[in-house]
Amino acid sequence: MTDGLKTRSIKGVLWSATESVGVAILSLGSFIILARILEPGDIGAVALASAFIIIFNLIIAYGFVDAIVLQLRLTPEHLDTGFWSTLGTAILLCLLCTLGADTAAQWLNEPKLAVIMPWLSTLLIVNSLGAVPIAIFRRDLRFRTLAICNVSGRAIGAVASVIMALTGFGLWSLVGQQLIAAVISSAAVVIAARWRPHFRFSLQRLREMGEFGFHVSTSQVISALGEQMMNLLVGSMFGTVILGHFSVAWRMVQLVRALIASAVYQVAFSTFAKLQHDRPALVRAFTRATKMSCLIGFPIGAGMAVTAEPAIQVMFGAKWEESIPLFGILALDMLPAFYLMFFSAGYRALGKPAWALYSAILYFTIGMTGIVVMSQFFGIAAVAIFWVCKSVSLMPIHIYVMHRFLGISMPAMLGMATPALAATAAMAAGVAATLWALPAGYGAPLQLTIAIGVGVALYIGAARLFAPALVRDVISTGRIMITPSSSQG
Repeated sequence: MTDGLKTRSIKGVLWSATESVGVAILSLGSFIILARILEPGDIGAVALASAFIIIFNLIIAYGFVDAIVLQLRLTPEHLDTGFWSTLGTAILLCLLCTLGADTAAQWLNEPKLAVIMPWLSTLLIVNSLGAVPIAIFRRDLRFRTLAICNVSGRAIGAVASVIMALTGFGLWSLVGQQLIAAVISSAAVVIAARWRPHFRFSLQRLREMGEFGFHVSTSQVISALGEQMMNLLVGSMFGTVILGHFSVAWRMVQLVRALIASAVYQVAFSTFAKLQHDRPALVRAFTRATKMSCLIGFPIGAGMAVTAEPAIQVMFGAKWEESIPLFGILALDMLPAFYLMFFSAGYRALGKPAWALYSAILYFTIGMTGIVVMSQFFGIAAVAIFWVCKSVSLMPIHIYVMHRFLGISMPAMLGMATPALAATAAMAAGVAATLWALPAGYGAPLQLTIAIGVGVALYIGAARLFAPALVRDVISTGRIMITPSSSQG
């Protein structure tokens, strides 16, 4: 990787991470406030409706966007064809959601879906308008503009949702938050891009991008379908109240994971795409990125698991105590997720998006079968345990496939996670022992504060012991991030 590309990539991570941090803070802050105002049933109903929209939105977000980023010789015809194809797809999916809302409400025994889904489906059209401009910014590693646009939309949406909840709009405050954020973000990115579509459509360009886009969007849809079907199955088998508690736990895990994942995936794919014809450089970039992902993500997931009780009590209050064991279990899913963070970007940059699709189908099939079985014979906690075990048990497949694609030895593949895993285990044991030893009179806020302090200190020390070179690399990367540069578009 050239020094210029390395610097632009690192600064891209900075701005993408800034966006993720901003979005996560806004989403988490507003969600905590809304969870204290709204009832579990309201949150569960919107979670059910959102499950459909999230799945369809991934077709919009990934269908042609990654194909545009990967194009070596991008032409205006690629952009125009991608825009009209994305908009047409969004309109069809919006109509499907609207016409199928009553059927979904009857199937899931939740009448509110019939009213919520038509409103939420308009998100698909709104998001499609900004898809190509977003691809242009990502292709050029211009993540600063994307961060400003997205955070601005999320901020306005978060403020509006809290005001709506306080003034008695109930679950519509959650719907309003999503709609307002999407409108503002899409409008901002369209204005900033200064690109406008022309009435031009090329079947040749559609075929060029369509095969890649099909594999990417389908793999993303199937991956999301697994997570959203988990919500649908929990809601249909346990009811919206239990789904509300489950959604709080899973939403927290998703927010924290997305804090890093959404930042690094976009930059990683854009960077890997530029290195697709330089295999040694791609191997170095992939190895370095995976090691850093493990070093940062592992302690977050394990820390959330061991501090689940005081964390839920502090953030959401006593009425959400049933979410505590679910949160502690689901947080562990972040460990395999962070190790595999860059695998899908690697598959696509290597021109093998089908492998991401195959793995998504396998995850979905095993995941849905297991959830149905667990729901029938065991409780909701068993569903959460199975979900984490499924992720861990399927890791060897990814490791072997990437070993073959990149030519990295199996010991080296496993060694990417070993130092971070050792440091995380030491940290988790120390935090768990600290919480156990604290006097009973210590309240949840003090327990959480002490646990975080102990965890940070232990992990820094353990990381320096087990992975000193990697820690120095992270520090060096941080310095590049904060060093001013002449071009930060």
